[in-house]
Amino acid sequence: MKIKKRLLSLALSGVMVLGLMPGMTMTALADEDTSTYTLTIPSTLTVADKGWNATDGISATGTLADGKKLTVTASSANSFKLKSGNNEVGYKLATASTDTEATTSWTFESLSSTATKKDMGIIVEDYSTKPAGTYQDTVTFTASVVSATPLNDTTTAWTAGIYAVPAGGLTYSDAITVSGDVTLVLTDGETLTLNKGISLASGATLTIQGNGTMAVNGTNNSTASTVAGSGTIILTSGTLTAKGGNGAGYSGWNAHETKSAGGVAINGAVTVRGGTLTATGGNGGSIDSNGFENYAGVGGAAISGSVTVNGGTVTATGGNGGNLTVTVSGGTDFECAGNGGAAIGGDSTITSGTWTATNGSNGTYNVTSGCYECSAGTGGKAVAGTVTDNR
Repeated sequence: MKIKKRLLSLALSGVMVLGLMPGMTMTALADEDTSTYTLTIPSTLTVADKGWNATDGISATGTLADGKKLTVTASSANSFKLKSGNNEVGYKLATASTDTEATTSWTFESLSSTATKKDMGIIVEDYSTKPAGTYQDTVTFTASVVSATPLNDTTTAWTAGIYAVPAGGLTYSDAITVSGDVTLVLTDGETLTLNKGISLASGATLTIQGNGTMAVNGTNNSTASTVAGSGTIILTSGTLTAKGGNGAGYSGWNAHETKSAGGVAINGAVTVRGGTLTATGGNGGSIDSNGFENYAGVGGAAISGSVTVNGGTVTATGGNGGNLTVTVSGGTDFECAGNGGAAIGGDSTITSGTWTATNGSNGTYNVTSGCYECSAGTGGKAVAGTVTDNR
C-alpha cells in the first residue's frame, strides 16, 4: 500500500498481497477422491480509502462427501497490519462494512458446479496521519475438508463442529443444547429423534444438511423441554418435524388445580432454505370433571421464535384446543380446558418456497347442565406473530 502526501490529502494506490499466485485458483482433492473443490480468492487488493474496501469475495465449486464441509481460514504475516518500515496501518478482514468483529474463517456447507460465494473485504483504519511509504501485508488462506463426528446418545451439548447421524438412527431422551457454529448432517435414510426438545443459545447456528429426517418433540404434560433459546436453525435439505408437547388434562373431581403446559420443541428461530419443515403446536389438555376452579395445561409451541422461508416447503399447524366435558352441576365452576399451542411462536417471513398455514381447532364444549365460567380450549395459531409474504 503506497501513501503519497499531496498537500493535506492522501492518495492510496496500494496492494494487499494474498498467499496465492496472482490470477490463480486452488484445486484440491480430499477424502480419498470423494471430495473435490476449486477455491478462488483475490490475488491482490487495491485499497481505495480508509474504512470498507470490498473484494470479489471467496468462491468455491466442486463436490463434498456426506458429512464434510470446506473451511477456509486466513492468517496474516503482520498480525493484520499493513506495514512500511516501523510504521503500520491496522485493518481487519470482514464480510460487510457494518461488521464490528473481524472475520478470519469461512465455511462452505455444500458445493456444486455453480460457484458458491462468500463475501470478503477489509476495513482499514484512518491513515491520514501516517508517513508516506509502501504499506503491505501478506494474508495466507488455508483450505481444508473437515469430517463430521458421529453423534451418540451422550452427546447432548452440541458445540462448534460437524456432527452426523449414525447408521441406524438415534433417539435422545434428554434435552439438546446448541452453542457456536454447528453443522448437522442428516444421513440419508436415517432418523434423529429428540424427545425433550432442542435449545439454541444466543448467537448459535445449527445448519442442517443431508437427506435424512430429524424429529423434535416437546415434552407432554411438562415444560422440561422449555429452555430459553434465541439462536437459529438453518434448514438446507432433509426433513425437519417439530411438535410442541401436549398440555396435561384430567378427569374426576378436582379443586383448585392448574395442570402443566406442554414443552416447546425448538427453542429458537428457524430459517428454511431447502428441504421440508413441518411444525405442529401441542394440543391443550382436556377436562372431564365435576370440580371447581381447575385449569388444564396449554399446548407447547413447536418453534418458539420466528421462521424465515427462503425456499423449501413449510407446513405450520396450530395445536387443537382441549375438550371440556361436565355432566353434573352443583359447584362445578371455572373449568377451563387448555388452549392449543402455536406452531410458530414468533413472526414469519416468506420470500420463496411453498407455505401452508392452518390454525388449530377449538375443543368441544360438552356441558349438560350449568357451569359458571367454563370453557373449552381455543385452537392454537399457525403463526402467533405477523406473517409477511413477499412472494
